[in-house]
Amino acid sequence: MKILNGLTGHVFVLPLESDVNIIATQNNKDEMLSCLIQATNAKRKLKDLKLETNDGEPLELKLSLIYFPYSSTNIEANLNFKAKSEFSIELSDFISQNPEKFLSIETIRNGIHDLKTDSGIYSFERILTTGLNHHVFLELNDFKIESILGMMQIEDDQLTLSEKYVMLYNLELFVHRNELKIVYIDFPVDDETIYWIGCQRNDDTIFLIDNESINADNLINLLPCNFIKLSSVDFKEDYEIESHDIQSVSYLFHDYILNNINQQTEKNIRFLNQFRDKNTTFLLKFNDIKYAEVL
Repeated sequence: MKILNGLTGHVFVLPLESDVNIIATQNNKDEMLSCLIQATNAKRKLKDLKLETNDGEPLELKLSLIYFPYSSTNIEANLNFKAKSEFSIELSDFISQNPEKFLSIETIRNGIHDLKTDSGIYSFERILTTGLNHHVFLELNDFKIESILGMMQIEDDQLTLSEKYVMLYNLELFVHRNELKIVYIDFPVDDETIYWIGCQRNDDTIFLIDNESINADNLINLLPCNFIKLSSVDFKEDYEIESHDIQSVSYLFHDYILNNINQQTEKNIRFLNQFRDKNTTFLLKFNDIKYAEVL
């Protein structure tokens, strides 16, 4: 898949041949993600933005993007059920779509209406109308389920930061379960996150894992997957890499290493020199993978 930004003239080649991809964005992250967000938003798609297949043909594709930016997402604000929070909105929808699983809601609704018959309500009405020539009545509108959900909270003392993000992603993956979707991850990726990705792999989900976020010791458990070194130019080269080198490849393509290549061993320098061209997107295929074109 190619994303063409008519405003800058940049072309982002995303060779999504595997359902899981590690991506080194090489200073192209903000623009690439901005384009990807626009490309997956049918209501706000820019006329200067185009999608193409790898062969340059126009690509008409209904695609969702699931992404909670690590740099700007207030994770604690999202892990609650306050009105208009992600959890409150989606649980409210889940309740309305599955009323048979929430029979207590009707009991709560009836209980609230019974409040009008309490003697205390009558006493309160009399307090309000002291000295008036007429009586007022307190009426109850049908309650909003969000007002009840707002009292709920998640006990998260034992959750790591990554696990909190996983909960948000799990929710969105469920909401978009019947859609083709790209899942972009830039929160800290540890070995537990690698295990979670394995649990969520399916034909409708494509993972893009920001290489800078990876802090896992067992990337081998992510296989099969590909590695993308991104550029902003419409040119791509493919390489085959030994699968057991996945940990080393991820390490060597971290920005700090690329900016300090001279501190590396001669072997690592020779390896990195193959991929120094900033005008080429490199697709590194770990060579015991069975490939299937996804996009």
